[in-house]
Amino acid sequence: MCAEQLAERGNLGAMGAVLSLDRLLTTAGLRSGDHVLILSRSRGAAWAVTLWEA
Repeated sequence: MCAEQLAERGNLGAMGAVLSLDRLLTTAGLRSGDHVLILSRSRGAAWAVTLWEA
């Protein structure tokens, strides 16, 4: 998902993770019970990790 996102829109910063998750949800890329791990970072060495269940 990330490579497609970058090719289409470029780097959108933190919003890229949200749009990639939206694409998974709208293209039936997830099934009920699937887990999605989202990792993000910023230039200022801030890191974030979230685990979601579909």
